[in-house]
Amino acid sequence: MPSRSPRPLSVKVIILYLVIGSVMPNLFIDPTYWSPIFGVRVEGWPAIAHELIFSVTLPLIVAVGLWRLSDLARRWAIGLSAYWMLNSLLMLANPHLRAMEYAEVYDPDLSRSVNIAIDVSVTVLIFAIEFLVIWFLIKRKPAFSTRRGG
Repeated sequence: MPSRSPRPLSVKVIILYLVIGSVMPNLFIDPTYWSPIFGVRVEGWPAIAHELIFSVTLPLIVAVGLWRLSDLARRWAIGLSAYWMLNSLLMLANPHLRAMEYAEVYDPDLSRSVNIAIDVSVTVLIFAIEFLVIWFLIKRKPAFSTRRGG
């Protein structure tokens, strides 16, 4: 009979999501990179530092902690997901920032309404994924160790 893993499947999926999500930003970072931080466009090295800290380093550290079933890592993962949810909603709510992104990123062959629909759909998808991460981490709390520091 195969041994049962102490990690629930939902926690394994969240770990995979964090690892894949921490690798993806490295593919797009360059000196002209900009990042939305609480609805404000930040450019250059501060944007790169923000991305490397909040989208690469912290998720990898949290993923290792989740693999070890650390309750502290579970709380950090909830905090990171809440941060990303808030950040994506504030970006969506800032028409000036969305207009700058529209001018730089969107496909000129598509109509403005189609591009905005894509933008809103992606933001809603990010929000839903982060909501599910938080929900599963709260629901799976008994699987995590409660000893101090881990």
